[in-house]
Amino acid sequence: MIRRAALAAGLAAFALLTGACTSGSDGLPDLPIIDDEPEAPPTWPLTGLPGYPTDRATPVVVVKVDDSSASRPQVGIDRADLVVQELVEGGTTRLAVMFDATQPDVVEPVRSVRQTDIGVVLPTAGTLAGSGGEAETIAAISAAGIPMVLEDAGDPQDVFTRDPARRAPYNLQLDVATLAGTLPAARPPGPYLPFGEVPADAGGDPAGTIALRWPAGGATFTFDGAAGTWQRSDLADPSGFAFTNVVALTLDVAFDVGADVTGTPIPRMLTEGSGSGVVATGDAVYPIRWSKAAPDQPWTFTYEPVAPDASASPDPSASIDDADTAATGPPEPFLVPPGRTWLALLPSEGGSVEVGLAP
Repeated sequence: MIRRAALAAGLAAFALLTGACTSGSDGLPDLPIIDDEPEAPPTWPLTGLPGYPTDRATPVVVVKVDDSSASRPQVGIDRADLVVQELVEGGTTRLAVMFDATQPDVVEPVRSVRQTDIGVVLPTAGTLAGSGGEAETIAAISAAGIPMVLEDAGDPQDVFTRDPARRAPYNLQLDVATLAGTLPAARPPGPYLPFGEVPADAGGDPAGTIALRWPAGGATFTFDGAAGTWQRSDLADPSGFAFTNVVALTLDVAFDVGADVTGTPIPRMLTEGSGSGVVATGDAVYPIRWSKAAPDQPWTFTYEPVAPDASASPDPSASIDDADTAATGPPEPFLVPPGRTWLALLPSEGGSVEVGLAP
C-alpha cells in the first residue's frame, strides 16, 4: 500500500512537471528548473550558530543575576548564550542571563525579577528564574504567560542553594542544569536577534573600546583582535566575558510600577517601539535603528547605507543619537554576526555610549 501510494504520487508529480514544460524551438520540451539548493542547517536561536538539534526540547532558562560590585565575581556567565543588561532602581543595572546550548551547575548571585523582563524573556519561550520579586511584578510576568521559578515562592528547593562564602543577598545560587531537566519542553519560535553577515555598505567606524553608561552603572568592552571578540574590561576578573557582539539600544523608561522597600521608584523599560542603537562587532561600530512590534516579538535592526568613503573616525564623546550615517539610500535590514551577544538596554535619559579607538 505504501509503495503504491508513493509510486502514484511520483507519477503525478512527474506529470505536473512535464505538463508545465514549454516546447523549445526544436519542438522538444524544455527541462524544468529544479532548485536543489540544500536547506540551511538549523541554528541556535540565541547565537545564530549552526548545530541546533531538530529534536531539541530543552527550554531556554533566563536567570536574573546581580551586576553590582558586591556581586562579583559572577559565576556562570561564561556559559551563557546571550546576556541582557537592563536598568533597575537607583540607575544601576541587573543582568538577564540566557542559557540554551549549555546549562551550568552553578549561576550566582541570583536576584529578583522586573517587569522589563517581559519583553526580554517572551521571545525565548523560556522560563525566568530569580530570587523573587514585587507582587505586582510577579503578577504582570505571570499574566504575560512567562513560566517562573522563584526561590522565595518555595519553587523546587533542590535547584537553589546558598553560597557560604558570600553574604546575603548576594549568595543565592541556581543549578540551571537540574532545573532545565524538570521543565516542560519548549523551543524558541525563531532567532532572538537578526543574525547574519554585516552588510558591506553599513558604514562601520573603526573601534577598539565601547563604554556603556547608565545613571549609576556601566560596562566597558575592549576589542581583542587576536580572538576577534569584545572582552568586558571593567572587571577585576573578566574571564568568561568575551562576546562576538556588543549591542546597545536606547529605550524609553516608565516609572509606573511602584517602589522598592526603600521607596526608590522601580523603572520599567519600554521594550516595544523603536529607537536608536549601535552594534560593535569585529573592530568596528555601526549605527542602527531598532524596532520591536510586541513583547513576544524579537528585535529587528535597520541601517542607512553609506557611501564607501563616508565613514569617519568616531567621536569618543558622542552618544548613540549623534551618529552621522551619510545615508545614500533607504533603511535596510542590519544583520548581527552569529556568536555570543551582550545586549545593553540603555535609558533614553541618563544613558550613553562612548566609542574609542584601540588603546
